[in-house]
Amino acid sequence: MDWINFLEEHTELLISNLGVSEHWVVYFRLLVLIILLIILSSLAFLIAKRVFIYYLYKVFKKSSFTWDDLFADTRAFNKLAHIAPAVIVRLMAPAIFSDFEQILPFVIRLTDAYLIIVSMAVFFSILKVGEYTLSQLPVFKDKPLTSYFQLIRILLYVVTYHFSAFGNIR
Repeated sequence: MDWINFLEEHTELLISNLGVSEHWVVYFRLLVLIILLIILSSLAFLIAKRVFIYYLYKVFKKSSFTWDDLFADTRAFNKLAHIAPAVIVRLMAPAIFSDFEQILPFVIRLTDAYLIIVSMAVFFSILKVGEYTLSQLPVFKDKPLTSYFQLIRILLYVVTYHFSAFGNIR
């Protein structure tokens, strides 16, 4: 990530030229890079939501399959847009927090937990579509599908918590 190093150096130079004392330059640089990361992550989210997810649903609606229309109708993949900013934070955090190594593990753990939660939410949306689809079939009309799917969701919550970053905190 040479461009991050380039950005760090130029940001430090700019902050130094503004008359900030040498001791505070590192903190102001961190602040500037975090603000830049927030802007970049927000932009990635908007692009993913407005472009990628939008065209994914368009493809679903235009396809000859009818089962994928339900994904578009229920907007099951809307949560996928949250993955883009989380991946950007996860990739850029080591470079941004290079001078603050005590904070880096927390940022990485928080980002990993967020990715797990978003992935779980996407999977739950897919389960909801599956539940709705099965409930429309005559063979499952008198079956307690909602209870079965609720049990699956509870089990997934427990497994996700156990294997997530927060479940392993000691």
